[in-house]
Amino acid sequence: LPGTPQEQKWMRERLDTLSVKENIILAAALDSAPPDMASDAIYQLCALSDYKICGYAGDYKQLGEYAANEAMLPKDVRPHLNLEKLGHTYVEAHPGKFCEGHYVEFPEQPSVQRYDPQTGQLPEDTDWSVKLKVATPENPERVWIRLPDHQGDMDSNPDEISLALDALNAKSIQELTVLDTRCVLPGTWNLMEQYSDIADLMYDANDLGLVLESQCQRSDCFKEFLWAALEYENCQDLRLALEIARNPEFYDWISSDRLEENKKKELQ
Repeated sequence: LPGTPQEQKWMRERLDTLSVKENIILAAALDSAPPDMASDAIYQLCALSDYKICGYAGDYKQLGEYAANEAMLPKDVRPHLNLEKLGHTYVEAHPGKFCEGHYVEFPEQPSVQRYDPQTGQLPEDTDWSVKLKVATPENPERVWIRLPDHQGDMDSNPDEISLALDALNAKSIQELTVLDTRCVLPGTWNLMEQYSDIADLMYDANDLGLVLESQCQRSDCFKEFLWAALEYENCQDLRLALEIARNPEFYDWISSDRLEENKKKELQ
């Protein structure tokens, strides 16, 4: 795609760690609106989190079953439903695309433009905690998992971990072998050396991602604080980073652009 060298580099790096979930969503988005420029592709890549994968609905009938479950219709009513028609009705209300055995629902509202090519300031990909490249002995095809995973016990929508397991024909995360890791936190994080059990690594990485989401919603400068606290503690340990993120009240922190003003107040 036509674009600047910086845009091409950004896309290559972003696509290099695209997770199974992101691949499914991106395929649906590209089928609906193929990009003409690198900037268009960057818009789409930045908006992947705005899309939704609806259960395991590979056709209208399965989507109708999904819609019935979402509406919590009584079980005694369901045998009388025209599931295929219900699936068509769901598509009319929630436009999207069938892709790789799933229905990808498009955002209700246009996604926020996270990149302005006029400024040349490329967006930061930081709405995650840890990325894991995994495989199984029986299926050496390598796939990425992007944490946190938001699938709850009562959630029928598959998320990062379950979709990666499906792609590798694995039944549990214990079957997975970690081949590579990436951490959103600044510094060099040897996560494979810190954990002997993949379940422990995923648990802490997922918790960190959820904490980051929660804290960043409360405070726009939380990441700036956390990055500073990690540097102050010389922290390269994920467990310690999680404790720091959970307990920001343990630190007195002042944004650098407010330091002079704060010191003047103290002197007064």
